[in-house]
Amino acid sequence: MSNYVKYWRRKNIEKFKIIIYSGVIAFAIAWLKGKEETVLHNLRTFFGKTTINNEESENFNFDKIYLEYYKNRNEEEIKAKEKPYGVTIIKKTQTGKILEIEEKEITNIINKENDADNILKLLVAYKVTPIGLDDVLQDLVSY
Repeated sequence: MSNYVKYWRRKNIEKFKIIIYSGVIAFAIAWLKGKEETVLHNLRTFFGKTTINNEESENFNFDKIYLEYYKNRNEEEIKAKEKPYGVTIIKKTQTGKILEIEEKEITNIINKENDADNILKLLVAYKVTPIGLDDVLQDLVSY
């Protein structure tokens, strides 16, 4: 490859990156316009994470389980004085090279942000998985 071709590539690659980037942004903006209401009013904030090794479980058919906990907040419900806070748990189970993802979201169950934080602390401490979230929340909060 000649030096001229190398020079031309280096000089013009940024132009191509900008064109591609602009196209992706334009597509994303057009797509989000239809989703504007739901995107702007529902906010998910990372709260904490934990890991379960196969030594900690009675079920040994996995290598590791990664649990992520999120606090959900609905802006419209805050304005309406309803229960704006909720909880999401994402479980990622690793078995060899395979990663399975399971998610459970429960919204509009808690009035105060402080209460949501306290519930999330308990969920992280006891390594609650998505399948057990309903039962645990029924014991902690009557929703």
